[in-house]
Amino acid sequence: MRKLTPEEYAQMNLRGRGRRSAFAAAVLRLEVDEVLYLPKEEWKKTYHPSQTIYTIKKRYNRKFELLTEVNDKGWTVRRLK
Repeated sequence: MRKLTPEEYAQMNLRGRGRRSAFAAAVLRLEVDEVLYLPKEEWKKTYHPSQTIYTIKKRYNRKFELLTEVNDKGWTVRRLK
């Protein structure tokens, strides 16, 4: 066990209690015009990531743009508002 610096803590991808996935937590932390890349091999769910984006959009009143790479290697999520 060791103590973390504030910079190390800010860089960690954490999630609290409940059923929020690491992907949903990362999307919630996006600032306006930031982009998150999700490789297809990291997505282990049976449903499409757009369902998670839609839920966050509805619940938190934010706007996102979800695009698929041309070669189907992953997705990009950009926060618009």
